Amino acid sequence: MKVYQKVKITVIYLSVIYILLNLGIYFFHDNFIFMTQKSSKLDVDNILENNPRSISISVTANDGTLLHGFLINQNNNKPKKVVLVFLGNAQKINSNLIKYFSSFENWSFVLVDYRGYGQSEGHPSENVLYSDALSVYKWIKEKLNPSQFAVFGHSLGSAVATQLASKASFEKIVLISPFESCIKLAEEYLPTFYLPLLFKYKFESELYAKQIETPVHVFVGTKDNIVPNSHSRKLFECWKSGGTYIKIVGADHNNMLGQKQFFYELHKLFN
Repeated sequence: MKVYQKVKITVIYLSVIYILLNLGIYFFHDNFIFMTQKSSKLDVDNILENNPRSISISVTANDGTLLHGFLINQNNNKPKKVVLVFLGNAQKINSNLIKYFSSFENWSFVLVDYRGYGQSEGHPSENVLYSDALSVYKWIKEKLNPSQFAVFGHSLGSAVATQLASKASFEKIVLISPFESCIKLAEEYLPTFYLPLLFKYKFESELYAKQIETPVHVFVGTKDNIVPNSHSRKLFECWKSGGTYIKIVGADHNNMLGQKQFFYELHKLFN
């Protein structure tokens, strides 16, 4: 009887923990996906002061929300080659990023913070990010009218870039540490059988990848412990038009831009 009571108590404790875990996933889902970071006016002023090739821009979303970002223009005229950059879920635009992309002499770059990040207004969600990405795309086409247009996405940004590329035309697509879907990635870490019900945001890039005609360039770090290489590989294999899949030895999820091999490969793409 004592053994039975101990087993019963253990099962109850484990059940309570499991229920609390599931409730935590459901109610704090937004906090897991969107780790928003704000910027002050002083932050923006410092970026502009330290990066003379950059200018501050504002894009109005479909619902009137103002999105803030930067254009890194490599000449005094309208840029002919433009890369639209989407960052990770815990990133906002900073001076180091602007300085990094300023090193590409033949391409200009547009970086716009997601809603709730940097100085962009509003609150993020999956559908809102997709809609805002299309608004930024249209802004670039209208204001800059580039002869060549590329998209670049890192981690969460790769999902936004992939969905946009299924709706809009790009000459080049570059993804860092992409994943096939948010749910399948979460299954690596969360011991629950109800993730599709608990997750509001799916970010199912594998569905959009099958529609895209432009080849993709995928970069993964061999030490990435957030998005395992296997998930990036599965997305790459879904891509309708194929492309290149490159492993950057020694890179983890957050230091790809600091890797010499990646810098070299990226400069070959945007020469």
